Amino acid sequence: MRGALVSCAFHIGDEAVEVHAVVTGKLRAEPVLTPVITSAGRLPPDGVTSYPERTAAGRPGEPVVADSGACATVRLNPVGPAMPPSCW
Repeated sequence: MRGALVSCAFHIGDEAVEVHAVVTGKLRAEPVLTPVITSAGRLPPDGVTSYPERTAAGRPGEPVVADSGACATVRLNPVGPAMPPSCW
């Protein structure tokens, strides 16, 4: 897979928020983040496959929230020219 993963942790008072951004060429990004989503979303075993399927089916800009409420994903539409393969 070609692409990029950027992860950031933000601390606001006693709360911590992790933000992960994935950019892929032609493949879906969900498989890259599955371990993070599983942990952060406190997903049950059957959620490991159903949640990524829900996020993949989501429309860009609409958040998909894990049943636990501890994790959300949002698909984004690319803006601007596509990154040439030499940059991946």
